[in-house]
Amino acid sequence: MPLRGKWAKLGRWEYYLGVLGVILTIAMAVAVVYFWEEVRSLGQYGYLGAFGVSIFGSATVIIPVPMLAVQFALGGVLKPYYVGLASGAGEVVGALTIYMTG
Repeated sequence: MPLRGKWAKLGRWEYYLGVLGVILTIAMAVAVVYFWEEVRSLGQYGYLGAFGVSIFGSATVIIPVPMLAVQFALGGVLKPYYVGLASGAGEVVGALTIYMTG
């Protein structure tokens, strides 16, 4: 059954938003490959950097940070298991900050 009226327009916007999300994801991956030397320099901040970026990334009211790109890049430079633990702990702290603020 085809959608009519405002629901048909909503379906198009969802489609365009999905396409935009895919394009941005691919662009982020290409940027990480292109700027690989800069990404490798993020390793100097280590797991504390992954923790901090995750706090700011999950607390989006404070500042929008593209944390996934940084986490994936740090996972390529450092040990991915520990980057995941540090990032997960940071996301919990950031989410709790937003929850308590609300």
